Amino acid sequence: MSDVTSVKAFAKLNLALAVSAPEPSTSARPGWHRICSWFAPIALHDDLEIRALGARAASRFEITWAAHAPRVSPIDWPLEKDLAVRAHALLQAHVGRDLPVEMKLSKRIPVGGGLGGGSSNAAAMLRALRRAFDLDISIDAMRKLAGPLGSDVAFFLDDDRQIDADDADDDGLDVTDAPRSAIVSGFGETIVRVDTPPEDMLLLLPGFGCPTPAVYRAFDALPPREFDEARVHELVRRASEPDVNVDDAERDEDEDAIASIPVLDLFNDLAPAACAVEPRLKRVIELALAPTEIPIYVTGSGSTLFVPFHIEDDEEAINRLADLAEQNLPPDHPEGLGVVAVPTRVV
Repeated sequence: MSDVTSVKAFAKLNLALAVSAPEPSTSARPGWHRICSWFAPIALHDDLEIRALGARAASRFEITWAAHAPRVSPIDWPLEKDLAVRAHALLQAHVGRDLPVEMKLSKRIPVGGGLGGGSSNAAAMLRALRRAFDLDISIDAMRKLAGPLGSDVAFFLDDDRQIDADDADDDGLDVTDAPRSAIVSGFGETIVRVDTPPEDMLLLLPGFGCPTPAVYRAFDALPPREFDEARVHELVRRASEPDVNVDDAERDEDEDAIASIPVLDLFNDLAPAACAVEPRLKRVIELALAPTEIPIYVTGSGSTLFVPFHIEDDEEAINRLADLAEQNLPPDHPEGLGVVAVPTRVV
């Protein structure tokens, strides 16, 4: 058993999100909402390390912000409520013995922004414990075990990613621990892995959050809309199609050039509700990239926004876009509309 086991906990985006009306009172899950969402992991990640301790030692947990975390907030929740700590307790109970560790979690993913940071941390803890203690438990079994931790945790538990040797350290980032993209449906329990083109994304991180329960209550109060699962599947299908503007020579040279995310047609059924709960979010969407008409999307229940953006042969274009957003809405904006702009990419 190595002294330290390290796992990267990647953030995710909801590239498309369809949400149903709440389940009726006769349902097994009254008030819950079914979803169909195109999940994609991105390069932004937390780092989780555990060191196995002696059999009689008490576990110790430390959570801090990384030195260059883009948007920090108080780490003021009780340790026993943290999803990584809860995942540790859950797996201990499952295996029927103590798994004493010293955990260090270095965070970059903003808290409560719709990026799945807590769920990813929980999945990273389960994976790290399995490695450190050589536990005989499958990824599928861990997905089922993780249900009480939240519906997104299962997405991050993926042990079948195939990393090409030439791409393993793309941009210097080891993506071995990143889950594959997926269509996630039902109540989060149905996960169908799909391919997503590794496109650049600009994150816009406001200084305020959108509480998920409030967003769903606002969604329920809005006029009902069709639960359009087919729309999500169609977007994923289009992302896998060859780009008709790419010639055969370029396609042979760069397999990623054969497909792209349909950036003008992404959607999120929760976006109007998120803007109703936090009107500043609507203002940020309107102002961040003015005077351009580049589309800005909400991920999850907000408040994080994302912009799919790529200009061929211009690697600095996304950095200029980030500069525009922070010039329009500087972090110290007097009306609380300021954003931190973070270039990243689908991995």
